[in-house]
Amino acid sequence: MAADLQQVEVDLYRLKGKVNQYYFAVLLLQENRKNFDIHLQNLQARYETVQTAVTLGIILDTELRVIEVEKLKLKKSMIELDSRKKSYMGALRVICGEGLDEDAKLDVPQFEGLEENGLNRPELKLFDLKHESMEAGK
Repeated sequence: MAADLQQVEVDLYRLKGKVNQYYFAVLLLQENRKNFDIHLQNLQARYETVQTAVTLGIILDTELRVIEVEKLKLKKSMIELDSRKKSYMGALRVICGEGLDEDAKLDVPQFEGLEENGLNRPELKLFDLKHESMEAGK
């Protein structure tokens, strides 16, 4: 009986690990999506600037085509990212049994006081560093 109970505990720990894996993957994809949106806005602004230069005859229209290709590549990446997010959200929905919407926005959890309790996981530090890196990229 105790072994069965311990096996349930082990399975639960493993399941929590999977939930965390999907949850943090979705958080990372959400942040990447924000960065892609910003990059797309920058490309659009650059496109408009170059279009004005082409109209004035300063630059050839091939530069416009280069920007259009960059925008298409970025949009393709955004579609792939959205697809992965939907996949991860579907996995979370199956594991948790909750009515999670595919387009739901997950919140970044607050890890207050974890270092004080001795929980200093490398995954948390990696998440913080990636978050700082993305904020700097904005």
